[in-house]
Amino acid sequence: MPSAGSYLHWIDIAHTVPQIGFFASTVLGSIVLFLNFCGAQNKFGPYKYIVNSSTILGMVFSIVEVIVYPKSAAVVSVSYTFSYAATIALVATQFIYRYWAIFE
Repeated sequence: MPSAGSYLHWIDIAHTVPQIGFFASTVLGSIVLFLNFCGAQNKFGPYKYIVNSSTILGMVFSIVEVIVYPKSAAVVSVSYTFSYAATIALVATQFIYRYWAIFE
């Protein structure tokens, strides 16, 4: 039977992964937003707003994930669940929009 000390490495990894996701999301998300606002042409229209919305929600989700992880308060847990559900819903909306754009 493994001892409790053998799992400490995995706990450290579980704390590190959301922090890496936070930094990657903020840096890469900021680049995507900058390129969409400054470099994208007007012909992209609504798709540009969908990409911006999903990028912003992804950044918010990563912020909430880093804030919520060590805590277990009910209000904070609800905000984590909402930001996760909103991010997944926008990803689904983006795929539906792509499907309509290709097959119509």
